[in-house]
Parts: sequence; structure tokens; C-alpha cells
Amino acid sequence: MRMGSQKGSWSLVGILIAAVIMILLFYHLFNALTGVERTGIVQPPGAEVIGPGELQGGDTSLPGSIDAAKATQCKSNLRQIRLAIEQASYSGEPAGSLSGLSSYGVTSSISKCPVGGEQYVFDPGAQTVRCPHPGHERF
Repeated sequence: MRMGSQKGSWSLVGILIAAVIMILLFYHLFNALTGVERTGIVQPPGAEVIGPGELQGGDTSLPGSIDAAKATQCKSNLRQIRLAIEQASYSGEPAGSLSGLSSYGVTSSISKCPVGGEQYVFDPGAQTVRCPHPGHERF
């Protein structure tokens, strides 16, 4: 019998090698499943990568994620304007135009669609606002 040796025991080096191999396998599996690259930006399979300066000149055919973000910004702008209209009507001063809502926080930067740049359409009679950009009819 040999002293200090147990059958079936693992050495520390063996455990470390197995751990490193498992970590590398999980790393590659995670990258393959999520599409995360070294840049940290998640790109869906087949997505076109856009470089800086390629989105100049009012191009509205934006890639999906940027277009979705601008559509969300449009919804947020309309929500803010609608809240300002509601505040104005509660205070007894119904708004006659979007510029009349400046005291309620409606600035020129949020009074137009971030996707197409069109001015929002305000109906003073009904005290409603909508976006004229195609596809934003339900906002």
C-alpha cells in the first residue's frame, strides 16, 4: 500500500483545469446563444451594423432598434403633451396651441415627432394631440 494516496481523489490542479474548461465552454455557449460580441452590443442574427455618420440627412429608414427607440420617444412626447393639456384644462386655461403649453413644460423639442420631424397636430376644440407620421396613428 502506498501512503498519502487515496483512490478516486482529485488533485487541486485537476479541479482547476476542469473549472477552466467549463468556464470557457459556458462563455462560448453564452456568446453563441445571445449574440453578444466584444463590443457589448447585442446584434440580432443578420442585422446590419451602422457606423457613425451613416444616419445623417433625415433618413427615416432606420434599423429596427433605433426606429423602435424613436417611436417610444414619440409616444413619450405625446404623453407629456397630453398631460400638459390636462393640467391646462384643470387650471381653467384650455390651450389654444402647442406653444400655449410652454408654461406646462411643452418645449419645441418635444412638440415634433423624433422619427420624421413633423410637427404634432393639435386640435384646440377637442383638446387632443396626435402624430402625423405614418405608422404613429395609434400613439
